[in-house]
Amino acid sequence: MRDIKESYPVEVAIYAQKVGIDSSPAFSWWVHHTLKKKDRIISKIRSMNVNRYEKFGITVPKTVVEALELDRQSKTSYCASAIEKEMKNVDVAFKVLKRDEKPPPDIVLLHATSFLT
Repeated sequence: MRDIKESYPVEVAIYAQKVGIDSSPAFSWWVHHTLKKKDRIISKIRSMNVNRYEKFGITVPKTVVEALELDRQSKTSYCASAIEKEMKNVDVAFKVLKRDEKPPPDIVLLHATSFLT
């Protein structure tokens, strides 16, 4: 019984409570303590994920639309210029086709749209 309580404490505590043996001497103090500890751990984990869109107090955009919205709200162009700089840096890896130009065979196409319009 001790091995099961150590390996699966929450499951054993829930089982003991459902079956009604949580008031027996083997479980009387342990079930309440384990379930309370489970609730504390879950609440701490939930509170850690509240500000997952912030780093060091600065909002980090997850999409281009969010980045441009942050620029609009702050009346700056930091995100737009960072996106433009990144696009210039990776531009050498891509060949942008003209509207009527056919792609070479054996090339996988990615549909690119302008992010800064």
